[in-house]
Amino acid sequence: MTNPELIQTINTDLALALPEKISFDEVLHELSAYINQLIKTDFEKLVAILYRIDVNEEKLKFFLIDN
Repeated sequence: MTNPELIQTINTDLALALPEKISFDEVLHELSAYINQLIKTDFEKLVAILYRIDVNEEKLKFFLIDN
């Protein structure tokens, strides 16, 4: 089971509607689907989110090129 505060933060910051009681694997699946959607439809929003949580830009570029 995941931390309810984490779920609340994800729901608030990303405008998702994850249930309070959700497994870690389900959270990963939902976040992966959300990120994939952003890659396809709103890449600028994804970059803004990653910037806000301080993801290293060089690592992000490497990951996106590599995959």
